[in-house]
Amino acid sequence: MADAAACVALDKAWPKGYYRLGAALMAVAEWPQAVAALETGAALAPGNKDMVQRLNEARRWSEDERERTVVQVAGGAAHASPRLLNSGTIQGQGHTC
Repeated sequence: MADAAACVALDKAWPKGYYRLGAALMAVAEWPQAVAALETGAALAPGNKDMVQRLNEARRWSEDERERTVVQVAGGAAHASPRLLNSGTIQGQGHTC
């Protein structure tokens, strides 16, 4: 992640630096920060399909994390989003919580 942050620090107008930073943040489940980095990259390179795809993925994970937090605060699965299953798998994505 340090290398990606260094890329952004060296050239704030280079979209690939933001892509790398977003990917690194996603790898450590820092969803809001990943979304912010990828949004900046997408603004710099709006036609970059890989950037937009990764941004959408980070947004989904960020939203899923917010939903899990609401469930935990609310006291359990009785208030769970329909996307969350009892097994802890996010429906239709094959990811585990």
